[in-house]
Amino acid sequence: MIELKHTGTAIVELRPHQVAFLTAHKRASVWLLVRRLHTHENRETSELFLYRGGQALDVRMNGLHVEPALYWTYPFDWAELWGLISPM
Repeated sequence: MIELKHTGTAIVELRPHQVAFLTAHKRASVWLLVRRLHTHENRETSELFLYRGGQALDVRMNGLHVEPALYWTYPFDWAELWGLISPM
């Protein structure tokens, strides 16, 4: 299961029931994928942050300052992402 979020800042808005679900199922393949889209010096930047479910409370409290399991900038390596969340 992947909880998808987007933000333009370092703040990730997770509701209490989302944190509870991700934390309760942290031993399963549950993930939090956050896309940050922001503009810096008239240039748009897109980043992906992938967190394990057990990191949900930390991300709720500290946002994108929490060390992600994986981090990418555009262009994204989708094969690496899928390989991590659903290894075969």
